Amino acid sequence: MLRSEGEEEEHGGIIGEKRLERMGESEAGSEERASSSSLSRLSRALVDTVSSESMQHALFLFDKMSHSNTFHWNLMIRGYTDNDFFLHALNLYITMRFQGVSADHFTYPFVLKACGGLLDFREGEKVHGSLFKMGLAEDLYVCNSLLIGMYGKFGHIDSAVKLFEEMPLPDLVSWNSMVDAKCRLLSYAEKIFDSISSKNIVAWNAMIGAYALNGQPIQAFDSLENILKDDKLAVDNVTLINLLPSCAQLGAVLQGKTIHGLAIRKGFLPHPVLETALLDMYGEFGILKLAEVTFDQMIHHENSPSSFASKH
Repeated sequence: MLRSEGEEEEHGGIIGEKRLERMGESEAGSEERASSSSLSRLSRALVDTVSSESMQHALFLFDKMSHSNTFHWNLMIRGYTDNDFFLHALNLYITMRFQGVSADHFTYPFVLKACGGLLDFREGEKVHGSLFKMGLAEDLYVCNSLLIGMYGKFGHIDSAVKLFEEMPLPDLVSWNSMVDAKCRLLSYAEKIFDSISSKNIVAWNAMIGAYALNGQPIQAFDSLENILKDDKLAVDNVTLINLLPSCAQLGAVLQGKTIHGLAIRKGFLPHPVLETALLDMYGEFGILKLAEVTFDQMIHHENSPSSFASKH
């Protein structure tokens, strides 16, 4: 479950109260500082360990720490969710609540993402219900997580629309999330997209993906043309990933090869998702030689020392 990027640093340390009662005030102060310093070192170590994706070691550290600190629970929940250990994240959240530790607005986004990863909509609904009790039902960060991690993920468009319309001040992430959620209801997605005054590349990418998903490749390429006309926008790897299915739908071999060349020039490769999309496109075209070359490059990148080092 969860813990968010921008989360605050840990709260104060816990000290051994019985020993303090037997000590003088100066000794007590010294002991408290030492205990706080020790806890701070453990907290920093936990942050570093979770960041390095070593969750087994992180759990070892977590078990040595105070379990009354929401920050530590959030950090572990986030680490599990980020590493796709969704069941561990959800179980840790349940344990957290059982032990009476208060969840906060940093807890829920990753809990909701874990529910989405587990395809556990019923548990997600329970989490949504608890937001009202916590007074977090209108928290923008949490609401965006509901849109992305829950209702959008499960295709519950009506619930997503209701949540979106009840949000006090939806931001660009909220709008982009709604475009993603409404991909299969293209007219509504276009309506939302048209209402965005400052369209960033994420919004354009969402629409390109929506057009491809709905079998409208011409509109997808029209969107690309609009991106290229705007000096403030630049295509990214997601743009190309979302556009490649439209090449296959049109049988546009030249455009597909052009996108492949653009990916190379822009330095987007190696990228496993983009390479997989290229492989699928060449397979659709029946260009087996280029499909084989792309596949061999994927294997080479996967087994390269730099790729191995980045994973460990």
